[in-house]
Amino acid sequence: MTDTSTINPSPERKAVHALLLDDDEFDRRRICRMSDGLGLPITMHSVPTLETMERSMQENAYDLVLVDYRLADGDGFSALDMVQASSKNRNAATIMISGNGQIELAVAALKAGCSDFLPKQDISPESLRTAILQALASRVQQYNPEMLKREAERALIAALRDDSFRQSLRPTMIAAMSEAAQAIAREKRQEKHAHLTGYLMEFTKDDDFCFQTGPLRKT
Repeated sequence: MTDTSTINPSPERKAVHALLLDDDEFDRRRICRMSDGLGLPITMHSVPTLETMERSMQENAYDLVLVDYRLADGDGFSALDMVQASSKNRNAATIMISGNGQIELAVAALKAGCSDFLPKQDISPESLRTAILQALASRVQQYNPEMLKREAERALIAALRDDSFRQSLRPTMIAAMSEAAQAIAREKRQEKHAHLTGYLMEFTKDDDFCFQTGPLRKT
């Protein structure tokens, strides 16, 4: 049976659907509780093994997957391979966490496609929030219009309401997102996607001053 912890027990599913893989129950509970206080519209489920992760990904599509490096039945790179092999989750953003903070491991995780690497001893609400927002920003940058319409709309709309997320975006992302909105309009689906198009069209050249190329500013 899948060991699942939900950080937001609301009956309504939150906009960003996340999965945490960690075989340490204390760390699973700690990260889930920490996520609950980030002020983000996120629902996080947790699983303890690669087997339960695989079953969960067969049943659900996630926007974000956090994987621990050291696992009782494998390692985080095996988990990343499973994400890539999942038809429902291959486009999910990924973050690796580990009690081993070696630089070599962090570099290997980034090369394997992770948007960030977090040593467990350094995880704080601020670092976790920054990693999640930047992972979602990276995921948005990879979307083409068709993927945006079918897979990203729910998570993207919620994230665009978040000021920190808007500040983490790059001008190139803004252009790509505007093109996606225009593609939606050209297909004459404005009514169905009016709320998404409105958010995307808010980004203009006049907004460039609020975007930065470095890490997120502390608030």
